[in-house]
Amino acid sequence: MESELCRYFSFTKGTQLDLLIYMDDILLTGNDKSLLQSIKQQLDQQFSIKDLGSLHYYLGIEILQNSKGLVMSKRKYALDLLQCA
Repeated sequence: MESELCRYFSFTKGTQLDLLIYMDDILLTGNDKSLLQSIKQQLDQQFSIKDLGSLHYYLGIEILQNSKGLVMSKRKYALDLLQCA
């Protein structure tokens, strides 16, 4: 079974919204908190969703946030592989 990452985005008058979907994992991000909340409510009306809060992992990628931005790492994945060996 093949599956693909789907990306939907909107950029209007300085407001950015990105929705990434892979299988049953959804990543929703943007720069307008009220719009994000509205989208989450609409999704929850159609599907049973769970808001996991701030992003830490997505598709095996560790996401670290600091004052300068985001750092993406596959460190945990590599460590898990080493433990299996």
